Amino acid sequence: MNRKQIIEKWDGMSPRERDAWVAEVVFEQRVDNGVGCPFAESFPGDHFFVISGGDVRKLPNYTTDISAAWKVFECHPYVEAARIPGTVTTYGVRINNSNDGTVLAMTQKPTFPEAICLAALIAKLPDSTK
Repeated sequence: MNRKQIIEKWDGMSPRERDAWVAEVVFEQRVDNGVGCPFAESFPGDHFFVISGGDVRKLPNYTTDISAAWKVFECHPYVEAARIPGTVTTYGVRINNSNDGTVLAMTQKPTFPEAICLAALIAKLPDSTK
């Protein structure tokens, strides 16, 4: 996927679908939507789960919860983030290659969790930085 395709897909997803995409791409985790699964009743009101070995846990809210988004931030050794003031405050994130400092991804979104998650996807997916 190229950068434009990633952003188009992102814009068409719900926050929980975005969380699942982040878990799958950034953390390389298996995510299940819980439909018809026996463990779904353990997590009422949420139908996304991370499955690791025999362990099942609720999918973190990476794109809406700052503490969960921090885990995405920590996956990259060279990240620059800024709160950009204006009539509408936005958050900019730039992920750089830790070896040579080249820019892998740059994003601007209304919240920091959204900005870091989208930047992480762009940095991680093949061909998106070209």
